[in-house]
Amino acid sequence: SSQSNFDRWGDYFQMGVDPVDGCTFWFTGEYMAAANWNTRIASFRFDACGTPTFTMSGSPLTQNVCAASPSPSALTPVAITVGSVSGFTSPVNLGFGAGLPVGFGGSYTVTPVNPPGSSQANLTVTNAAAPGLNALTLRGSSGGTDRDLALNVTVATLVPAASTLSAPANNAIDVSSTPTFSWTASSQSTSYLIEIATDVGFGNIILSQSVSGTSFQPAAALPTNTQIYWRVTANNICGASTPSATFTFRTISAPGDCSVGSFTNVVYSDNMESGLSGWTHSASTGTDTWTQSTARSTSPTHSWFAVDPALASDQRLVSPTIAVPTTLTNLNLQFQHWRDIENVSGSATECWDGSILEASIDGGAFTQVSGAQIQVGAYTGALRTSANPLAGLQAWCGAVPFNKVIVDLSTFAGHNAQFRFRLGSDASVGREGWYIDDVKVQGCSTSDVIYADGFDPTL
Repeated sequence: SSQSNFDRWGDYFQMGVDPVDGCTFWFTGEYMAAANWNTRIASFRFDACGTPTFTMSGSPLTQNVCAASPSPSALTPVAITVGSVSGFTSPVNLGFGAGLPVGFGGSYTVTPVNPPGSSQANLTVTNAAAPGLNALTLRGSSGGTDRDLALNVTVATLVPAASTLSAPANNAIDVSSTPTFSWTASSQSTSYLIEIATDVGFGNIILSQSVSGTSFQPAAALPTNTQIYWRVTANNICGASTPSATFTFRTISAPGDCSVGSFTNVVYSDNMESGLSGWTHSASTGTDTWTQSTARSTSPTHSWFAVDPALASDQRLVSPTIAVPTTLTNLNLQFQHWRDIENVSGSATECWDGSILEASIDGGAFTQVSGAQIQVGAYTGALRTSANPLAGLQAWCGAVPFNKVIVDLSTFAGHNAQFRFRLGSDASVGREGWYIDDVKVQGCSTSDVIYADGFDPTL
């Protein structure tokens, strides 16, 4: 039968070892027959269990050691426990299998051991040992039975040499913000410390990571359009090498960045801290809830905010007119927004309510900024319901913390532009709403000077 109306399945199961013989496993469990619960009890044992013999265990069985001289260096003593099964009491002789590797020496504090009993393996190593992993065998023998413990010892006989960096190449430009760093292996190194900084003196280290191999790719992107410096230090148990030479490269320019040798010129900026500043707002459907809020912001305290209501609405926030110059390249609009706007449950690409961005050029009609113009922070997906005034349009929705949107304005150069933020909702579920902050229009030029006058007469 099957259970469908309770969540107690599995409450009454147990397996344990018989305390009398130490070998028999007893298992009890319930099952559901056609009419009612039943219980089964079963037992089993391994064939070898119960035959008198001995067991061996030890700790620690993995070690690293620096053997930098001909004088023996001591390993951490290994505690050996010899156990008895079914009353076994015959002496157990301790040894080292077929013998110890070159450079190793060792002895036991007690041998033979009468089980149950214990001993300690004391081992030493010199620089005659092979660098790297050495496998030693700790063996107990009695009555023709051998029990082996594997002791793995990684030996270093010197501090590793400095690594040689290979990629990204020194002085490279337009490097990905998630590059793969690589370097040559250093003899006897067990790990490498890679340090990534934005200054040659490594006073501002933005990432420091220990890795076992000779390559590394950061999980998070490095700053774009930034001069990056990096170096690698090889390590083993004997110590750290001299850091490698320092390499440098420049990361690729991301949307909104100005390339190497050019400067960011801000044409318009509003962090919403100085009142209306030319912004206007209204609602063509429903109630206009646009207000300047301190509930959420990015810098420092205020943002524009509109509620996503449980009523049909079309709320509009309009920027002042912005003259977009022809003298700058890479013209773009940037803003930060936070949203909790109703999306279609279970879908990451469909919206019930949603927000969009529109633009007007030289006083003309507002039209939606297309997804192709949005370089960073793409629309979530289509508005699905016909009850929303923005039905069918691509929009932002869902619950997303503050993130940046960057819009290409290259076609706006030489024109006066206004931007309209619209929040549309249907007549059902409401959410917290939409916050807009840090709106700016900027571009790039070969000079960081926008205006200058030395007050000298023109000849």
